[in-house]
Amino acid sequence: MAADEFLPFDGKQLLLVAGAALAAILVFAALANPSGVEFRSTGENVSCGPPAIAPGDAYSYLASSGRETVRVEMSSGGFDAARRCRLLHQESSANASIDACFSEADGLLVYASSRGIEIPPESLAGQAPLVAFEPWMACAREGWTGGENFSRAMKPGILEVMRVRDVIGKRYSFAGAETVSGRRAYRIEEETFRASGPEGSTAETPVGARTIWVDAEKKVALEIRSTGASGLNATIAGAPFPLG
Repeated sequence: MAADEFLPFDGKQLLLVAGAALAAILVFAALANPSGVEFRSTGENVSCGPPAIAPGDAYSYLASSGRETVRVEMSSGGFDAARRCRLLHQESSANASIDACFSEADGLLVYASSRGIEIPPESLAGQAPLVAFEPWMACAREGWTGGENFSRAMKPGILEVMRVRDVIGKRYSFAGAETVSGRRAYRIEEETFRASGPEGSTAETPVGARTIWVDAEKKVALEIRSTGASGLNATIAGAPFPLG
């Protein structure tokens, strides 16, 4: 498994996950957990509770990357009692669907699945499977900052066949309160970086940035703007509350 395979999905792939027919991306993610490699994730101020999306709530978005645009629909999928997590179901105009289940205790992603294939969170390298909701959004507020690191490393004693350490990191910061689609929103700036090399290495390379406007009450995305031509952009088009 090459080190580059740990990079998060780019905007094109995100659009496919959100609503196109290429489930092969998800198949790869589900299998990308080689023996001898351990995954770790750490976070600060990014787990504040499950999504505030009630049964019957429905959200829709226009999502695009480059010239492609799809309509993405999201709704409550119920409660997974066995794993104590709340399910959200997402479909798109391309007829692909994805489910994501968020812990009732802390709101973190427990698992995602598509077409019967389960994808553990570590295989997504920190990339959120849904357009409308990511766990950190439940924490968004005035003055908030947060961060996450997703890393993989060779287990002790395993012949090194890849870089010793790969980390995908995300930093979030509150950048102001604004009105978006007639709703009060928190503008959040997200920076994504990658660090690769021996354990303890501090060299970081920026790999992406987004601006996300999070609804102050419902803690869902109202608008997403990514830097670069391949980034995913999305705008809310329908919600269980009036949009201006």
